[in-house]
Amino acid sequence: MNSTAVMSWRKAIGILLPSKSSESSLNVKAQRRVMSLFLYSFRRPLGVALLGFFTFAAPAVSQPVVPGQGGAGAAPAPATSDPSAPGTVCGQRIPEPAAQPPSNLGTILYQVAPCFDAQGNTTLVDIQTYLYYIKLRGSQPSQGNWISYNAATEQRIRDDFKELWGTNFLDNLWIEANDYTFANGVPGKIVVYHIEERQRVKNVDYVGSKLIERSKIEDKLKENDTGIRLDTFIDPALIRKVEGIVRDMMKEKGFQSADVTHEITPASGGPKLVNVTFHLSEGPKVKIQKVEFLGNTAINS
Repeated sequence: MNSTAVMSWRKAIGILLPSKSSESSLNVKAQRRVMSLFLYSFRRPLGVALLGFFTFAAPAVSQPVVPGQGGAGAAPAPATSDPSAPGTVCGQRIPEPAAQPPSNLGTILYQVAPCFDAQGNTTLVDIQTYLYYIKLRGSQPSQGNWISYNAATEQRIRDDFKELWGTNFLDNLWIEANDYTFANGVPGKIVVYHIEERQRVKNVDYVGSKLIERSKIEDKLKENDTGIRLDTFIDPALIRKVEGIVRDMMKEKGFQSADVTHEITPASGGPKLVNVTFHLSEGPKVKIQKVEFLGNTAINS
């Protein structure tokens, strides 16, 4: 399969800027880290197929293909370790369709494939949620339902990009329309939605200070409505706010040179799960040695 970019968008300083374009398939990329209010608390391997979609299984998971998705009753061929290898999508071999398309429809939109190859083909958010936001539908060869790939298709891809990006679930998203040639020579396209989710918090810890207990820190954060909940997306702004509150708590204890930093490390249990550790550095404790009142003549200090 070949893929070249017709349009690409990149997020820069809060503005969506156009960049180089050509005349073939669509490639849209962006990066973002924003807190989401709509969260899911489970992780599952991929291997789900929906009418008009072909969701490829992770290499360790073998799932049958729904009729109309690549051949009636056919199963995907064994996975390859390289998700970008020729003739593959998301690490799975592209199956032959149950029938061949007519030659009078132009380029055919064969398959639509959500792919999580950047995170081991597993997803923390329910796959059905992503399929809800992806409105593009592929052909159904076993039913003789062939979809043309045209300008309206590319507009739908752009709209899907905006819908998916607007969920705030994602750290990275790009969409490719890859060339595919049917056995009878009819040109086709396979549209791949490359989805990379934002990191999610598995554990939060506070280390480095014996004078400020974890329970007191958590009570103070709860009082200010700034606690970091487990199984929520990483929010850099919230982390900075927590650092400021904990730093103020240490200054109240007399550590005027206190510093608080954070560290994010991978957690066990799957990709995109992380541990957040706050490092508390007390520094020297400041004590008041002497108080003087200047300008007083009536009262002895």
